[in-house]
Amino acid sequence: MQTTVPNVKQLPIIPKQGELYLSINLALADPGQVWQLAKQLGFIPELAYLPTTVGIEIHALLLQEKSQLSSLLDANEYDARIESLLEAGINSDAIRFVYGRGHQ
Repeated sequence: MQTTVPNVKQLPIIPKQGELYLSINLALADPGQVWQLAKQLGFIPELAYLPTTVGIEIHALLLQEKSQLSSLLDANEYDARIESLLEAGINSDAIRFVYGRGHQ
């Protein structure tokens, strides 16, 4: 059964080819800290949800963009931002960084 939440962005379980998502599961991290830290790191956080087999997870969506795999592998921009989240005390289990590399 597919659940939708009106007026809130739904995160894909598996992104389309070339799509990149960075989000934080707010059940595993302090929402206020996540929002404040995200803004300090230059993100514009947005509330989103991820339907799973066991229920719905509420996430702070920090980044959604299209990217080529080659540029993703060459740049350490994402590593530095994720490292900053970890250093600030964000639970590593809360961070979801996914890239769709499937074939169209």
